Amino acid sequence: MFKKSFWLLFLGQSLANTGDVFYIVAVISAVYHSTGSSFYTGAVPIMFVIAQTVSGLLAPFLFQRVSLTRALLLSQAGKTILLGLLAIFLAFAGGENQLLSGQDLSLVLGFVFVTAFLDGWALPARNALVPGLVSREGLVKANGMLAASDQTVQFAGWAAGGLFVAWLGYANVLLATFGAFVLATLAILPLGKDTGSTGPVRELADEKENVARDDKAKGSMAGKKEAGYSSCEAGKAGASDHVAVDGLSAVVDQAGQEHSGKEAWATGWWLIWKRRRVRLLVLMEVLEGLAGAVWMAAILLPYVLNILGKGEEWWGYINAAYMLGAIAGGALVVALANRMRSRLPNAVALGILASGLITLLFGFSTWTWGSLLLSFLLGPFYQMQLVAKQTMIQEEIPAGSLPLVLSAKGTLDSVTFGVSVLLMGGLADWMGVRSVYLFAAVLLGLAAGLSLLMRKYGGVVVAQEKGKRLA
Repeated sequence: MFKKSFWLLFLGQSLANTGDVFYIVAVISAVYHSTGSSFYTGAVPIMFVIAQTVSGLLAPFLFQRVSLTRALLLSQAGKTILLGLLAIFLAFAGGENQLLSGQDLSLVLGFVFVTAFLDGWALPARNALVPGLVSREGLVKANGMLAASDQTVQFAGWAAGGLFVAWLGYANVLLATFGAFVLATLAILPLGKDTGSTGPVRELADEKENVARDDKAKGSMAGKKEAGYSSCEAGKAGASDHVAVDGLSAVVDQAGQEHSGKEAWATGWWLIWKRRRVRLLVLMEVLEGLAGAVWMAAILLPYVLNILGKGEEWWGYINAAYMLGAIAGGALVVALANRMRSRLPNAVALGILASGLITLLFGFSTWTWGSLLLSFLLGPFYQMQLVAKQTMIQEEIPAGSLPLVLSAKGTLDSVTFGVSVLLMGGLADWMGVRSVYLFAAVLLGLAAGLSLLMRKYGGVVVAQEKGKRLA
């Protein structure tokens, strides 16, 4: 079911994610230890958001010129070099007391920005590679495994990272992080050879013709229910001019000409808008992203202190409960992958509906253990709908255009996150913490309505024929 190349990708990304968590913990510790300022410490995640947003906007230009494996390797190798330089710099700049000067901190933030910029195209490249490395039947399981790995690393990494920084100091933790990045880079190094090519992924040159052909085919079936429109028929209508490149199907126009950089950049956004199911899925993610800030420290901590009447340690317990639930959810998705495979729209609808209900109950709960249980239950439902949506997008979009769509979606996610933090923070100050959870539940209810609307359109339109996927 899974090729050797998938396991290399899985190992490399797990190591890279572990290194990322340790690196962030070490940098935040360095900044706070040197300044004692929450403002300057808060600049670190802001730098991440800004850099990854800019990177996501520019990623299509990179994907047009290099293969996905080379893009991923470029990101990983670049981060490895930067982390090595940063670790050496901090080992000498901080001195025995590990206090950094203002000039040193500016340089550290510069490192953070460039590293986050390199990281901005790594996730779209990884997720676009997955459909070419596993069979179609194994796609849900592969996405579930990656999601479970991501959550496990987040849960264990933040706890272990804090302990290691307290024990060894941030400079030594960064040196260990550099070692993890070296191993991650070595793990994905053979990926390009295993997928059989090093050519660039190009955008879908004749996608507009394909969509028009889809619309015409649907129009001719006006007497039939759109829910009955088979994924096989749609796939035949949408599939054209695919050639195997880099373990995926790179799409070129009939004359073999590449599009301009501007057209490459616009392709992802155009496909999100034009492909109805993708448009609905992305709109759902925007609504969920706007609701997601209720689980940030700025909202959750006042909830714990003022609503539950507990100390800060319960903020950590509730976070840990969610992470454990997310890990359990990832494992559950892997175990039920075959059942989910034919019920992806149902999984999305159930996951979002349950998340909205849990969020509503959580906001009005005054029972500490009940809030802890609700936080745990949120994890599996969130993972279920997350993996289902990811799989649907991977199957809906032609492989040659998939990295362009995912980079556009990633940019939108980053912007939504920033807006959400400001929106929910302002609402909490204006109307209180409970109102924020009520508003988040309303947003998730709207997302659930979109998920029910999506079910009307039936199964996923598979833009690639099964025979053109790599086994």
